[in-house]
This record gives sequence, structure tokens and C-alpha cells, in this order.
Amino acid sequence: MGLRGKLVAHVEVKCGGELFHDHFNSKPHHSPNISDKINHFEVNEGELGTVGTLVEWRFNYGKSLLFSGEIKII
Repeated sequence: MGLRGKLVAHVEVKCGGELFHDHFNSKPHHSPNISDKINHFEVNEGELGTVGTLVEWRFNYGKSLLFSGEIKII
């Protein structure tokens, strides 16, 4: 049984908003190269950068975690 809900976080980044948006809009598969916490990113259905795309993130915070979700807004 999984948890269902919305995750909201505030993170301070040392770059412009355009660079951050470009990364998560068109290059999220590079996230494992940037962070040691993110292990894997995969598009399950749809195209990267479009609303309705189903994505999957695997990351490690002391234990292996999985996030699957749908992109609702770009």
C-alpha cells in the first residue's frame, strides 16, 4: 500500500530559474549525474516536456524510495 498526496518543497538553488526549469523540463534524466540521492529517472508513458507524461524517480534517503507521478503543469 502506498501513500497518496502532494509533495511540496522549498529548495534554495544557486542558479537562475531558467536553468532550473530547463533541466526539469527537458533533461531530468541527467539528475542522477548531479545528485548522489537520485538513482534513476524514467519516462513510463508520453513524451518528456508534455503535460500528462508519466514519470518514475528512484532515490535513496537511507532506504530506497520510488516516486511515480504524472506531469500536470509545465
